[in-house]
Amino acid sequence: MNMLIAEYDYDVDIAVQREEEREIALQEGIAQGEAKGFSLGIAQGKLEGFSDGSYQKALETAKTMLAMHYPLEDICKICGLSEAEIEKL
Repeated sequence: MNMLIAEYDYDVDIAVQREEEREIALQEGIAQGEAKGFSLGIAQGKLEGFSDGSYQKALETAKTMLAMHYPLEDICKICGLSEAEIEKL
């Protein structure tokens, strides 16, 4: 009966284990980074959405004030818009 017995190499075994651990740690790090990036992206998107909404509301208010013949200077102060922005309306 002829049997092959593989020779155990401790150094190779440790190297393989370390490589597997590195790969697991890398995948965990990537997953954590993606989750954090996603959360930050959502928060930034909300802030930009609120900012855009506030700006649109200021433009609507300025249009109404123009229709009511408010002075341009008053519209600028109340709405927080520049004269150039209001003149574009």
